[in-house]
Amino acid sequence: MSLPPFGIIFPKFPMTTTVVQVDETHFSCKIPAQSPDMFQEFLLVLFQPVQPETGLSVYILMPNTAQWQFMGYVCNEKPSELIKLQPLSPFPIINGVIELGLALEPKLRLNTLTPPPPTEIFNEFAKKMATNLFNYVQSFEKEVPNVPGYVMTPRNVLQGWFEKYMTRLSKDPNFWRT
Repeated sequence: MSLPPFGIIFPKFPMTTTVVQVDETHFSCKIPAQSPDMFQEFLLVLFQPVQPETGLSVYILMPNTAQWQFMGYVCNEKPSELIKLQPLSPFPIINGVIELGLALEPKLRLNTLTPPPPTEIFNEFAKKMATNLFNYVQSFEKEVPNVPGYVMTPRNVLQGWFEKYMTRLSKDPNFWRT
């Protein structure tokens, strides 16, 4: 078995060489999490030149998701790229597997793709978490007697919400996206 024309290196871990060639221009690589901080970034390196006007793109499929996300590319003029992963999930990936899909594609197409901006994902998560908390707490509200416009909530409501939310996150780090 020959090695692929590229390498995938996670800091502090051996180079990933378990790459499956799907067809002439597509590759796949499944990587199990070996530690919670493993999936923060990786280095994609070309070992051999690719055809002119072509690049090697990398897409990622996170645990419990069904959508491939473009992360970046390398080409002859840019033979290595540090790919940041942490913005894809606000929580560390533990006991999970990410799948990388790699494809030889025209640079004209690759230049039109952009990786997800980090703040967009965190803003979406923060908004959905705050909405979830608001709705949960609101369901326990009671009006304060003789004080119009004020409500009260039992003390244990926040603790209950937090425990429930953290349990759901541990089972499915992407549940909040639905």
